[in-house]
Amino acid sequence: MLFIPALFLAGFASAATLSDRATTYCDQWEHLADGIHPQSTWDWSISSSSGIVADVAYDLFTSATSGGSNAYEIMIWLANYNAGPISYTYGSNGQPTPVAANITIGGYTWNLYYGSNGSNYVYSFLPTSGVHTAFSADLKAFFTAGTEPTSSTSSITLTT
Repeated sequence: MLFIPALFLAGFASAATLSDRATTYCDQWEHLADGIHPQSTWDWSISSSSGIVADVAYDLFTSATSGGSNAYEIMIWLANYNAGPISYTYGSNGQPTPVAANITIGGYTWNLYYGSNGSNYVYSFLPTSGVHTAFSADLKAFFTAGTEPTSSTSSITLTT
């Protein structure tokens, strides 16, 4: 079963851990496989993106069992400032290549990248263009986008 923090239903709470880094915390879990479709809204801004290397993203870790080790990471990038997704494949220009292009989820269009960070497999959804500073979508749709192993939520647990 897929569990997702109920905090996603109301949005994110952020706490600065370093001057240039923010983290998010979840407070309780819900069974996503039980028909819950968590609508998440995130409005954000940045005063200047000049010279930074960063992404603005939901960063979700999953396991096959409750309490199990992380197996997959699902990243939903709302902005990409000179960073890049993890990918198994790169073009001749050195840029990562998507495993699927122009996927529409929640009214937004994404490219999907897939690779490993050495600890777990990473699925990264990046906007096909621009940044999404006012984002609102059903997060379950990113787990059921039709790409294995996330196309079925019946055996996935969200760990963070």
